[in-house]
Amino acid sequence: MRRLPYIGIAILVVGLVALFLVGDDGTAAGMNRDDLASLVYAGALITVIGGALVVRPARAMWQHAVIWALIIVGLAVAYEYRLAAQSFIAGLGR
Repeated sequence: MRRLPYIGIAILVVGLVALFLVGDDGTAAGMNRDDLASLVYAGALITVIGGALVVRPARAMWQHAVIWALIIVGLAVAYEYRLAAQSFIAGLGR
């Protein structure tokens, strides 16, 4: 289980090599560069976070999973309301 971070790094390295080897038409394996980069990033992130969750006892695993879920939901909500927050902050400076 201690090898999972290395697997995540290997996914990133293979993905970066694939991005460098993308053909002239801008696609690799039927995906454009942005989709391939997103897939590589998501795969590595899931591998590393999943590996960190699996090596712990069951109770701690669920606690960490809930914490990660709350972080992800918090980031999604912050991203959704970023424009409203920017306009609110800009209004405070007037």
